Amino acid sequence: MSDRKYRVVFEGALLDDGPEREARQLLSALFRREPDDLRQLLDGRPHVVADDVTREKAEEYLALLRRAGIASRVVRADGH
Repeated sequence: MSDRKYRVVFEGALLDDGPEREARQLLSALFRREPDDLRQLLDGRPHVVADDVTREKAEEYLALLRRAGIASRVVRADGH
């Protein structure tokens, strides 16, 4: 079993230029925060939204974010 840890990076943008309001609503449900509090995540810059998680957990986050129309990726936490 691998001890590698991963982070989920939100790219600060929507996939396919989807509706921002709906994306903020879905992010709100995912992160249990008010939609307006999440506006800063849509600034076009990358943000780490989950750090030091297993690959399996990172892939779960990635699937949820992509389902919400959020551009995101998984990277190794050690930078490799």
